[in-house]
Amino acid sequence: MSSTELVVPVTGQLLSLDAPTNELCEAFAQVRRLELELADARLVVARELTTRMDHENVRRFAAGDWQVEVDAPGRVDWDADLLFHILGEVVAEGHISADAAERVVPTYRKVAVRELGKIKAVLPPDVATRLDEASTLSGRSRRVVVKHRDEVTR
Repeated sequence: MSSTELVVPVTGQLLSLDAPTNELCEAFAQVRRLELELADARLVVARELTTRMDHENVRRFAAGDWQVEVDAPGRVDWDADLLFHILGEVVAEGHISADAAERVVPTYRKVAVRELGKIKAVLPPDVATRLDEASTLSGRSRRVVVKHRDEVTR
């Protein structure tokens, strides 16, 4: 197998990366379906292992050659907006400082791109260009979505 070929896990067939785009899309869709099926199966098995370990009240367990570990139950989820509001009251009452509250529920700066675009549209071009100095092209991976034509028409 060369660097321009790939074995499609679902079919075991050798796929040339020079193949027509529709064949690459079909391979992509097959792999995506397999990923979803594997994720579902993994979740079912993980739930069963968790149930068994909870029954024995253990977080680590050895089964043959396998070592299994599960997180403790009882994780608490927090409503950040409500907590921020309550902490504001606690700060106002003098129990904690505003800095302490900020460390609990930090507020982050995030660029509102739509608002920035509106502002840039009304600024003189030389001023708008100054704002562009704060931008860089994102290096993140680009999302690829492949849908079969039957999925698109639904």
